[in-house]
Amino acid sequence: MAILGVDFYLGRVISDPLTKLNETAAQMAALDLSAQCSIETKDEFGELCGNLNHMFGKLKETLEDLETTNHQLEAEIKRKHLLLEQSKELVDHLSHEMKTPLGIIHAYTEALQEEKSEEKKEEYREVILSATERMNAMLVSLLDLSSLEAGIRS
Repeated sequence: MAILGVDFYLGRVISDPLTKLNETAAQMAALDLSAQCSIETKDEFGELCGNLNHMFGKLKETLEDLETTNHQLEAEIKRKHLLLEQSKELVDHLSHEMKTPLGIIHAYTEALQEEKSEEKKEEYREVILSATERMNAMLVSLLDLSSLEAGIRS
């Protein structure tokens, strides 16, 4: 009978808390965020339970921080991708826009070489000058944009 009493006592004092600790640890290992160790004794089991809860609390905080950081990185990647697309569109647009003034400059320069009339030559020079000013304005805008982007990246 004494043996049964000791067995019952050891079961309640050692086996039951170990079983609870093991079950809680398994829940925590499976990242069940609702897991909480519920042993509230003043012995080593209570201390172990408190440490286990503290450790899992820190793990939950770290996982939440990691999730927040991942969302921020995804948003930043989307923003960078959008900027890259917009830059590509701008370069494509500017390339197209610069072809026109270059074509005008080329055509009027050829005409200037063959023209005999000084009045017509002056008109051609004005058209060429206007086309180069237009190209210069586009290039200045492009350089300003590049400077702004460089400032954003820094």
